[in-house]
Amino acid sequence: MNKLLAVILLLSLILILAACGTSTVSTDEPSANTPEEIFEEPSDADTAAEPETFIRTEITEPDYTLAGVINAQIYVTASVAEITLDNAEITCTGGTALLAADSNQSITLNLVGNNYITSAAADAIVGGENFTVTGDGTLSVKADNPDGKAITVLGTLTFDHSGGECRFESITNEAIEAEKIFLSSGSVIAIGGEDGVNASSDRADELTTCEVNISGGRLRVYSKSDGIDSNGTFTITGGEVAVFINAPTDGDPLDADGTVTITAGIFCFESISESGGKLKIVGSDGSYIWIDDDVPGGATSFFIASPDFIDGAEYTVISGDTELSPVTAGTENLLPRQSGTVADGARPNGGGGNRGGNIQIIPDPSTGGNIVISPGGVTEVAPGETVPRQPGGNNSGTPGARPR
Repeated sequence: MNKLLAVILLLSLILILAACGTSTVSTDEPSANTPEEIFEEPSDADTAAEPETFIRTEITEPDYTLAGVINAQIYVTASVAEITLDNAEITCTGGTALLAADSNQSITLNLVGNNYITSAAADAIVGGENFTVTGDGTLSVKADNPDGKAITVLGTLTFDHSGGECRFESITNEAIEAEKIFLSSGSVIAIGGEDGVNASSDRADELTTCEVNISGGRLRVYSKSDGIDSNGTFTITGGEVAVFINAPTDGDPLDADGTVTITAGIFCFESISESGGKLKIVGSDGSYIWIDDDVPGGATSFFIASPDFIDGAEYTVISGDTELSPVTAGTENLLPRQSGTVADGARPNGGGGNRGGNIQIIPDPSTGGNIVISPGGVTEVAPGETVPRQPGGNNSGTPGARPR
């Protein structure tokens, strides 16, 4: 009897391992950076992760549910798959945690409860032609290694969830990257060691294929390079967007190579205090138009879009107890772009009200070059030519050659 019992226990253990270690949900939430830590440099421990061997779970069916603690790679081979995450905690130490096997696949993540996906060695999530996030739960995705992005989708990434926060974090790379990125509902936070949100692809016609489109929901971006970077178009027609970057020498809250359409937004190129905390946007009548109690310290510039802003109206920005320079809400096709430095390290405000020394570099899809608007006038710059030195700042770099 004892021998029989031992055999049964051994077979049970083998079956559990083959099933990827699914068990009850952990009560300990994986760690996530607080706002004060977002712009800090990663520690040696954060960047020293090494790949380990891992278990792979293959999903071949169109409907699948994952729950509990799973120490494995989820490998999706079904051409169309709806995967329900039901209080799942997925960790892969040797590769991508959730991986599409083919570039033509369509995957939907349906969120139930609180869910976590972490990779210690690569991108946390890699999707194919279509990847959609739905449901009413929460999701925290982290590339906890020096080489990975939180999520990479070859085609279209769509956020259409109705529940809690979806958080994507990468230590040294982009947090969210896809050819097309759509947000229509729900709350998304992107924390990138490089760009926070990046629309890019390997296609030659990126200017016409890449797109970031926000029609609703709530987006928060924190990054150490460009906040939102589209190699094609950028559109905001609804929802609320706030982008904070810590990039003193190279980086903009928004960077697009194609047409930019913003219903109404403000840019501020002044640093937020190291302590961070509360940020308030105040109207001319003294009313609070926008308030955030949890802004990270050390941001060097930011962009905010809200349906409460009025095109052409001037607003006062208050960081903690410090009043920054007035800003003017911009409208369609306004995208401040600067490189280099301005006297005293302060970059002038843009987004609708040009101030002395402000430089706008607007991509011109018809020629492939750029149009430079500055206090000195309007200059057309052909493809491959360097933007000429402008009053108020030193420009450098080649138009259209910004990193992906």
